[in-house]
Amino acid sequence: MSLAGPLDEQHAELAATKAFEVELADGPEAALKTLGPPIDRIRMRATLGILLRTDRCREAADLVRDLTPDDKWVDLGALAFALSGETRQARKMVERADESPDPLVMRRTRLAVARGIVRAWQPPWVRQSGASPSTPLEPDCSAGRGEGMDHRVRGTTHDRRSAHRIRQALRLPPVVS
Repeated sequence: MSLAGPLDEQHAELAATKAFEVELADGPEAALKTLGPPIDRIRMRATLGILLRTDRCREAADLVRDLTPDDKWVDLGALAFALSGETRQARKMVERADESPDPLVMRRTRLAVARGIVRAWQPPWVRQSGASPSTPLEPDCSAGRGEGMDHRVRGTTHDRRSAHRIRQALRLPPVVS
């Protein structure tokens, strides 16, 4: 039995960890240089993460466009396609994730596509708020009255349309309310 596989994977994990540290200290470009080319699934996930955190969705989508998706990074690839507005490609990633023996991969990928679609269809003032597309936006509840549930964000027509588009993109049956 050869130890080359596990050692290569450990080396890739170390490279990804080092790139994360460099990103915090010197920025994303330095991190991508430290990481090197995405020659394995761990470096690919780290590279996609850096690109998505810096709103370089098209570059991330182009990076995985002609590759066979891997369970390690299929969710980030799907997020990149969804953020780029390429729902067909995102759907292909979801279909690939559905074939995975790991149900977590399927769930992660479907949530990534939903998050990407919602983020892509948000009004410009929300997108320009400075929040990363890889982190969910939460309503600011501090402006509420503090009485009961009056502070929660109420569903709007825009919210219902977004939910309908997500269901369409993921081929989910409509919800009757």
